[in-house]
Amino acid sequence: MQTEVQNGSLKVHGEINVRSVNRATLEQFVRQIRQPEIHTVDLSGVERADSACLSLILAALREKGSLKFHALPDSVRALAELYEVEEWLNK
Repeated sequence: MQTEVQNGSLKVHGEINVRSVNRATLEQFVRQIRQPEIHTVDLSGVERADSACLSLILAALREKGSLKFHALPDSVRALAELYEVEEWLNK
């Protein structure tokens, strides 16, 4: 998983899964989310995602509840529905 800040958006690329998300990547992600100019998380560059991606999204919402999510992967949307948290992603 790679991230970059660009034009008020945190762009996420690559695979987001239990193997690619570790303490260091989570801490970097949270630091980037905390930047005042970040208002959107762009997931259009995500190739594969599992529950680790949903965990990152929930961590982002804990840090900054007014985020928008662009190009949420279908697998993550399905997990959000399963866990009954999909309304948190649609604010």
